[in-house]
Amino acid sequence: MRLASLLAFRSLLARPSRTFFAVFGIAIGIATVVGIFTLDHNTILGLSQPSGSDWRADIEVSPTVKTLDPRRDLAGIPGVAKVSAFFQNEVLAQLPDDSSKAPRRTRFYGIETSEAKGLGVYRVEKGKDLDPHNRNQEILIGNGLAEDLRLSPGDRLTLIRPPSSAKKLCVDGQIQLVHPDKPLPPRAETFLVAGILARERLGARSRGRLVIADYARGRDLFEGVNIGETFVIKRDPRVDIERLKMSLGESYSYDINRQILVGQAADERAFRNGVRFAGLLTMVLGLFVIFHTLSIALIERVREISTLHALGTTRRQIAGVFFLEACILALLGGVAGLGLGAAIAKILLKLKITTLGVGKNIEVFEIPWGTVLPLIGVGCAMALLGSVYPILRLKKGSSAAGLGGEQAFESNEGSRGFRFFSAVLLAFALPLLYIIVVPSVGEFAATFATTLFIGTGFLSLLVGLPLLVPEVLARMGAWFAKPLQRWFPFAGLLASRTLLERPTRIAVGIIGVAMVATAFIVLKGMTNSLSAEIDVWSDVALKDRLFITDIPDVDYETFKGVVLDHPEVLSIEHGSMRTYAPFLIVGIPDDQLRDYGPLQNENLLHRFRERRGIIVSGRLATDLGYLPGDEIPIRTGRGVVELFIVIAVSDDYGYAPHPDERLYGVISARTMANDFCVKPTRVNRVSLRLKDGSDDDGKVLADLRSKLELAFPGAGKWRYESGRFIHDFFRYDIDRDFFLFDIILGLSALLAAMGLLNGQLLSALERRKEFGILRALGAEPRQIAGATLVEASLTGIIGGLLGLLMGSILSPLVIGALELVSGLPLPTRGAGWFSLYVLIGSWALAVLAVLYPIWRTNRLDPVADLRTG
Repeated sequence: MRLASLLAFRSLLARPSRTFFAVFGIAIGIATVVGIFTLDHNTILGLSQPSGSDWRADIEVSPTVKTLDPRRDLAGIPGVAKVSAFFQNEVLAQLPDDSSKAPRRTRFYGIETSEAKGLGVYRVEKGKDLDPHNRNQEILIGNGLAEDLRLSPGDRLTLIRPPSSAKKLCVDGQIQLVHPDKPLPPRAETFLVAGILARERLGARSRGRLVIADYARGRDLFEGVNIGETFVIKRDPRVDIERLKMSLGESYSYDINRQILVGQAADERAFRNGVRFAGLLTMVLGLFVIFHTLSIALIERVREISTLHALGTTRRQIAGVFFLEACILALLGGVAGLGLGAAIAKILLKLKITTLGVGKNIEVFEIPWGTVLPLIGVGCAMALLGSVYPILRLKKGSSAAGLGGEQAFESNEGSRGFRFFSAVLLAFALPLLYIIVVPSVGEFAATFATTLFIGTGFLSLLVGLPLLVPEVLARMGAWFAKPLQRWFPFAGLLASRTLLERPTRIAVGIIGVAMVATAFIVLKGMTNSLSAEIDVWSDVALKDRLFITDIPDVDYETFKGVVLDHPEVLSIEHGSMRTYAPFLIVGIPDDQLRDYGPLQNENLLHRFRERRGIIVSGRLATDLGYLPGDEIPIRTGRGVVELFIVIAVSDDYGYAPHPDERLYGVISARTMANDFCVKPTRVNRVSLRLKDGSDDDGKVLADLRSKLELAFPGAGKWRYESGRFIHDFFRYDIDRDFFLFDIILGLSALLAAMGLLNGQLLSALERRKEFGILRALGAEPRQIAGATLVEASLTGIIGGLLGLLMGSILSPLVIGALELVSGLPLPTRGAGWFSLYVLIGSWALAVLAVLYPIWRTNRLDPVADLRTG
């Protein structure tokens, strides 16, 4: 062991450049995936943290009258992990033996206590939790109420149901006080205080002055009172939110806590899984480069191994030396990768770059050790395997041949076995381990991730095939080198010979460049397809539109008269009549909609006006599966769930850019006023429909702005945006959000450069004698450098061409998977002119990567090389 340690450390210190770049390569590969998942973890954690300590259910639902047994029905819906009946009301609290003091008005909550723990509703700080099977009438009280009344667990408290009172409801378009048909007198019951709540979650409400009882006990206390039938749900994150909303939307009106939607919307899941795919690709590339760098380093150190064996060192001891050396490199690379990955995530968060786009402020930071440590373990294991497999082949080598300088340690059979082993490892084992270690985002996202991993496996397979027959790539490079021999005879000839003699090392360099080029082509195809989807959608929702927002609630009729007086304005869409129940609903006066879109049809217009008709946007219809004729349960201002009929799917009406919301429905202003008591008398945002081509220049916008400034003081401070401007902003926003992918691909390019640099540096160190002979025969350093540059140029060009081919094959697969989970009808687009940039970049990457090895080679002493090479 002492001999192995001595030789391993001496070898690492004797070749500092090779040691540094090997560790750096391992660290970059690990740092990229560590940084990605640390960044994603903190993005979701930071954006999903509630603004306060109050508790909100994941989803709160109200059933329609058609639902006979809501409790049982909800429990059977995929995506519902826990469900409980729930209600809240006012109650009066009083000590049983102190009737002289006025009762305290307290908030009362009834919940099925058997489910409360699973829902995370409250935490008992003192005493015990409620037992639904206990025959005693027990309650939990808030910390504030306990302090006011000086109560402790075991004390008793009288709860008095207040006399029934009128409620404010929306009735026929008017907010009215609705009195109960049969007023109920007060009712008092005494309960045992089982426990006192901590001031968090539900216990933080009403300053801790609240009472919680089992749902059945609470219903007994409020017998005869119409408290409404409401259920709270804890969502199962394994089922996509769109699927859950589809199921709930058939029989329930629902209100979703927006905190649980962070990172769960279809397009967000697609983006996050895309980042995961990029991480997998980078990991495959990084470990591919390091795997083969260590392997080739071991194979090409023939003379060193043969000398050790000739001096009496056993093959087992030699294997121990190289295995320990690989362990040290892997350990250093893993530690450095962890630190560098955490730093990358921290810096990106400081720059407001997240896995949900750019510009989001995240205050928290923690490392997800449960994912990070296995990823580091996989990375280090793959680095070790890069040396273990060749070690197993050492017994086949000839020491005599090795001392003569021949590369005889690997037979043809052994070399092919090693290539097959590495191809299988990278094509199947690594993606499989990645799937096991890294959780996918969402249910359909698992399909997305699996599709992408299949694509990565396909990519790795394409990578593996050239490894099995590297001579094909080597001969291709030699064929490309022939024309160069006319202009650079010596450099071209030397490069051609090197390509043919060392095909595996050349294949590794070509494939490394090809994988980066593939990633760039696929990424550009994704962004081009997303941009094309924006183009298609904006042709309906944004074309010939002018959006005016930040209006300080002016009179609608006056405003309408001013803008409709302009000859280029066809209609006005009132954007201020809106509510959320369960998605954004916009009310628009139907007299402004009959000249365009689906409401040009008189039959649809009638149904829109008279029958609670609703037009849903294309994105909402796709996400929730709505079709014309479907019924949507919506809770109205009267507190009753009514059914609205989908009469059309269209993006022609109702879109507003601030805030951007493409999941919405449009109802008539009359229905909005009758059912929600939201009336079109005032306006603070509008969308104007202009004649075809009117938004091509700014003349119409300038004219309208001038007219509005004359009619309304301060109109110059309103926000005016054309549809074309918003379309261009969305295009810019896509490119900005994908900046994270550019960073990941930049790290991938650095990894490929490390692979090329390591290979060339190793080649230069192992060919010292050859270079010494060439220098002794009169070869100039620039000629040897020229041969290296020719070899690197051919590696970059062939790798770029191979990347273009693989990227063109993979792009439709990736875009199809993205379309599956995002719900967006994505047109398939290629990289376009970007392909040329990728080809040039591949060449430049390869050339830049060999500049240091060239400089190092030119510093070698030819006399010393002849003696020691």
